Amino acid sequence: MGVAVLVVFMVLAIISIILPVIDMKYQPLYGTDPEIIGYSGPSAAHLLGTDFLSRDLFSQLCAGAYNAFMYGISWSIVGIPLLLVTAFIMSRLRSSTPMLGDTLLQRYVRFVAFPLSVVAFLIISSLFMGMILGRIALLSILFFLGLPIAFMLWLAIGHPLENQFRNGDKVSVHYIISGIALFISSATIYSALAGFIGLGDPTTVTWGMMIQWCFTSGYTFKAMNWLLPPIICTYVFSRGMLALSYGIYNATDEKWFIRKGWL
Repeated sequence: MGVAVLVVFMVLAIISIILPVIDMKYQPLYGTDPEIIGYSGPSAAHLLGTDFLSRDLFSQLCAGAYNAFMYGISWSIVGIPLLLVTAFIMSRLRSSTPMLGDTLLQRYVRFVAFPLSVVAFLIISSLFMGMILGRIALLSILFFLGLPIAFMLWLAIGHPLENQFRNGDKVSVHYIISGIALFISSATIYSALAGFIGLGDPTTVTWGMMIQWCFTSGYTFKAMNWLLPPIICTYVFSRGMLALSYGIYNATDEKWFIRKGWL
């Protein structure tokens, strides 16, 4: 599953680079179709239709895939070295690494409850986007969401690295690659939320920003061809990268994705 998701979204990311070269109307941020005014439904020229500025929605979706990879890689460039240093220090400060037992409840939270709660958050919070108290609440949630994400990354990547440093073992490459996939998964969810509440980079197109544009332009629940694709992509891509992370981590040890004590 993880590899299939990776391949599909890599194809979408590549398409995001090719489409503007073919025709500038497919430039996701600035390109417009002169023959269309405002929002339109799916057509042969625009597979998902156009948004309120006559911009192609499919090219925006592909650009979201490209930027999801870019955000994840950026997180990895910063996060992996930081985790390596932290794991090394912790291996010298304590004699053992406490591990959380893997349970069905934890698996449910990681694969189903947490990402679905993000989707529910994106939909329900739209009701409060116009209120100042609603915006403050959204900013607070986004800030505190970063803390459990950081903690989960430490448990998943830092703990095994700490044990390896303590035992004098060589750092396994598949741990690092697994960590990169996990960073991409976490960055996808976080960037979607940031884009949705208006904290994304205005010079790039992300799935969260697509959802925000849909809400703020007044097409909430009126244009499912606009609203649903970025939400589905956020969910599928983040879960696919999580599954890929599990698979890579256990590739040399076990047959199944879930390994007791991994998180």
